[in-house]
Amino acid sequence: SIRRRLLDLTSRNGLLNYKHPKAKCVRLIDELPNQIYDVLSNDGTFTFIPVPEPTEDELIQAGLLKYEGEKKERKIQEYPTAEQWAKRLGFITSYELPVVYDEETKHQDTNLQPLFFAPERESRLRNIRNIAEGSIEETGVNVLYLNIGFLEWYESPISDTARFAPLFTLPVQLERGNLDKKSGVYRYTIKLKDDNLISNITLREML
Repeated sequence: SIRRRLLDLTSRNGLLNYKHPKAKCVRLIDELPNQIYDVLSNDGTFTFIPVPEPTEDELIQAGLLKYEGEKKERKIQEYPTAEQWAKRLGFITSYELPVVYDEETKHQDTNLQPLFFAPERESRLRNIRNIAEGSIEETGVNVLYLNIGFLEWYESPISDTARFAPLFTLPVQLERGNLDKKSGVYRYTIKLKDDNLISNITLREML
């Protein structure tokens, strides 16, 4: 069809070679696509939660902080990143989709886990929300989607450059909630904007 002939099948197309721009996307860990879709399609919402920041006692126990000398001068190694601290807390920090062998192990909560401490999580989500709302106000077009799963692929058997193509996308709405007094930042939630689960036509055509 004419529509298929108009598809861009080059690596310039983000539907075949998504770059995960730092300022415009949030990657999630340890989530199940089916559960996310089921909750959202039944008018549910998800809340983005931060990686808990380490306390002073936890930094001492981890060997990252100690006091030296009579003046109790504090010595600290490089402060851990959210990903490093999440690993220490036992989080599964891989972006690979988890394999579930037993339905009873299915996630039951409505939290989404990015690898950010609270301030960076809010900064990233605030920027994404501003972009999405600006697009709707200026053009009437929603540009905010939740990508459910990516296909990692290579141009040839000898290529070592991984490319990532989104498998399914859901149009969503990002909302700012109440201020969390404990962390000093706002809560952010997403909900489905409409029921249209979109498959990657461009990827299917390339394959």
